[in-house]
Amino acid sequence: MWNLLPKSLLRISAEEASFRRRGFAAGRPEARVRLERVIEVFIEGYNLTLEGHSDAQLVSLLETRLDAHHLGFAFE
Repeated sequence: MWNLLPKSLLRISAEEASFRRRGFAAGRPEARVRLERVIEVFIEGYNLTLEGHSDAQLVSLLETRLDAHHLGFAFE
């Protein structure tokens, strides 16, 4: 069934990582920046998964694009 849906319907825009977009309080700027980055990385991993890469290809793409600190969030 999922193969019948256009991937564009399931993709999440990177803009969704913004505190402003989500309606969250801004808080400390350095904390906001770090948390937004974590959300961006999660979204990137999610969207790459939708592209239908094999597990090995997906791991390679994520390891190439992301630093070790954020990699786990992409795998989520």
